[in-house]
Amino acid sequence: MLRKTRSEETESNMPEQENATKTMSEQKQFIQKPPDQRWDKLLNLLIGALSLIVVALVISLIIRLNSTPVDPNIKQEAVESTQENNGQKTDETAQVKSTVIRVEVLNGTSVPRLASKASDFLRARGFDVVQAGNAQHSNFKKSVVQDRLGNIQNAIQVANALGISESGVIQQKNPQLYVEVTVIIGSDYKSLKFMSGN
Repeated sequence: MLRKTRSEETESNMPEQENATKTMSEQKQFIQKPPDQRWDKLLNLLIGALSLIVVALVISLIIRLNSTPVDPNIKQEAVESTQENNGQKTDETAQVKSTVIRVEVLNGTSVPRLASKASDFLRARGFDVVQAGNAQHSNFKKSVVQDRLGNIQNAIQVANALGISESGVIQQKNPQLYVEVTVIIGSDYKSLKFMSGN
């Protein structure tokens, strides 16, 4: 029996070692490396920040939709009242917080775009015109301002802004409407302030 020399032994063992090395490297390819935890934390932080931004935007949208727009040109008005108190006059100045009056403007004539012109005029003066359109019929002789919620002062304010006399202000409550005041432009529209630009 011939003894194998060392070089022959190593040569005969080489294929086995190569096979073992190959299978080890093949196995390493299939073993997944654990994910880098730094990137996971960073991604989680980014997702959390984006979620907070989305929530803030949704809340902001809801608040904006539910709030009434306020014109920055509207200032608080001072109301002076004089009272008689034991023969002495005292002037009290009370600050009245101005609220935006929601208005509906309807064209009660056959002349086109009157409601639109009146709406632009009122918006420029701080009123919230929520609707402009045509009245049920187009033969209104006089312009009228209707109080819809029982606060006649709102209707008088709108009438004064348009140049409609207080005799044209009527109370016709309709709390189902989303407005405080309804304006119906009549055939006397040429005498109103929005036509003269005052």
